[in-house]
Amino acid sequence: MSPGRRIVATAPAFLDGCKDAARALRAGVRRLIAASPEAITRATDLQHALSIRAPLAWQVFRLAKSPDELACIPFAPLPEAMARVFDAARRAGWPTPDIDRARRAYEAFEQFVARHADDRTTFDAMVSGLSGGFSEQVDARTRRAAFRASAPLWGLRAALTYRCLIAALDRPGSPALSAIIQGSGGVRALRPGRSLPICRRTITMTLADKNAPEFTPDTGGTGLLEDFCSANLSRVTTKRRGSVAHDFVELSGVGLTAETDVFLSTKLRTGLPDDEPELGVTSMVRVPTELYIADLLVPAGAMDPESATVRVYGCLEDVSGAETASLEYLLPSSHAPEYLGRSLDSLHSKDFPRGPELIRFVLRDLGRSREDFDIFRCRIPYPMLHTCIGLDVRRRHA
Repeated sequence: MSPGRRIVATAPAFLDGCKDAARALRAGVRRLIAASPEAITRATDLQHALSIRAPLAWQVFRLAKSPDELACIPFAPLPEAMARVFDAARRAGWPTPDIDRARRAYEAFEQFVARHADDRTTFDAMVSGLSGGFSEQVDARTRRAAFRASAPLWGLRAALTYRCLIAALDRPGSPALSAIIQGSGGVRALRPGRSLPICRRTITMTLADKNAPEFTPDTGGTGLLEDFCSANLSRVTTKRRGSVAHDFVELSGVGLTAETDVFLSTKLRTGLPDDEPELGVTSMVRVPTELYIADLLVPAGAMDPESATVRVYGCLEDVSGAETASLEYLLPSSHAPEYLGRSLDSLHSKDFPRGPELIRFVLRDLGRSREDFDIFRCRIPYPMLHTCIGLDVRRRHA
């Protein structure tokens, strides 16, 4: 091999090597647990036998019990944690040959990781992408790390980002009045002078006289739901860039004592046409947030609950391109929708306890408080910044 050049590992070769290293690690840990003087049938048994913390015992136990080689990789502890396991096993009098065998298997696994990736997070992502599946544990850990890094960089964070579409059907003789609810809860500025984006609207104008001078439409009237907003909320400001209007609020104060809640509702005088097979709510994640919740309320019986899907879109070369929800921007994810039935009380959660109250308030304003709805929800902890999340459902077959 000439200086400065490397042998490139192909995807199949990397995957085969990864399986071999993970298989040996899993086998070594299994033999170590089987050699315990005490019977180990649960993670709590391992915790008590070695006097280690519960999360670490759970990781090691899941590593040993995982159904295949690749599935065990997200549970492999980091080196310092794994060293504590081996030291605890030695203190507890477990057989030295089994400890040494498991230690050598772990060291070989770490050498494989170091050869192919800068860190375990990157390595786990590589394995997840090449295995043809997607590990929720890897995904969640990576998103959480991204949130913790991006919040101080952007200077703000939210405990909750909320989106909801209350849909109407376009039926003759009945007003098709829908509503989009957007909001953020528990927003903190981490440094002074930060603003919170709360709405992005595309402005379209039709002029009868094409020679008429261009004018700027009124972009006020954001529909703030004041009963659900913080008392210290500053005035909503709108900036227009071309045909797009951005609504935002300036955050007053910093930190936990200045947490802000802001929710708004926009009425849409349109409904789902009879020939439209799919309905959904999509939203771009514009603020580092701990939890994203999207709700979709559709007239009862119109849509098929089994067809509900959650999709995540991202466009690296043009962030705003993700909002087109084009399949070419579809990202791998393991998020699943929930069908909550038809009771508005099902919208209650400890993360958003006023959810049912907020929806009932908007339904009264729409004049639809007596109507029944099928309710769909998706929950995504630590959603990826600058991705677009879609919750969709299809019509029932005739």
